Amino acid sequence: MKMKNIVVIINGIEMAELKIKVETCMDCPFSKVLPDPDPNDWFCDDDIKIVCLKANKNITVACRPYNDRKETSIPSWCPIKV
Repeated sequence: MKMKNIVVIINGIEMAELKIKVETCMDCPFSKVLPDPDPNDWFCDDDIKIVCLKANKNITVACRPYNDRKETSIPSWCPIKV
């Protein structure tokens, strides 16, 4: 587990610095969970994907909702360099 400092900037003004624990991308404020259903398989209709908003890339796709933490290791291209 690593600690990461995040600087909060509002309207170009540095407002605060936060320290967060990052074990997986699920802990990062720049990750978002979105639906990712398989149109050809009704059984996987509730699949999700995890997206990095800062890098605009998929972290994981076709993920079962109960496995999201297991399948979201920090990728080598992580823009916050944890």
